[in-house]
Amino acid sequence: MVRLEELDGDAPPDLEEIPGAEISVEIKSHPGLWLASEAALDEPKVGLLDKGVTHLLSFGALRRASPTRRHQVYERAENGALVTHLRAACDFVREAIEGGGGARGNVAVVSEEEGEDAAAFLIAAFLVVEKRVETVDDAVAAVTSSRPSSELATHKEFAKNLKFLARNGIPDWA
Repeated sequence: MVRLEELDGDAPPDLEEIPGAEISVEIKSHPGLWLASEAALDEPKVGLLDKGVTHLLSFGALRRASPTRRHQVYERAENGALVTHLRAACDFVREAIEGGGGARGNVAVVSEEEGEDAAAFLIAAFLVVEKRVETVDDAVAAVTSSRPSSELATHKEFAKNLKFLARNGIPDWA
């Protein structure tokens, strides 16, 4: 139990002091792929650019300027479907990490619209479709081992779509 006198004068801990709370984290099992919180957009030198991020994939349009020159917007389809525009997003991430058209880069995925779990979904979807991880659970574990606070595993809509992608890949119409 914390005593009140212990709280006097204490400032909240820096994010770097809380495991898994950094404003941007590299996916440990997939170098070059980063999960970023909205705060990383406010402090790009600390959150993104200083870590070598060259490309940004945003789940939905950003409400501010992208800190990188290479930016891809991923939006849900008009009917709300998640996989409709996934091919372009996966191509963007793959080409950046593999260095298509030049030097290899680092990609950060962020979402201002639906929170960090939406960005985590895009990373897991990329791992399922492009990296051919063994199972959806392995893709989710890759994200949550880097970001323990992620609720990707319990998000029903994202889990359903990841299972669909694992079984079927990205549909031709997407």
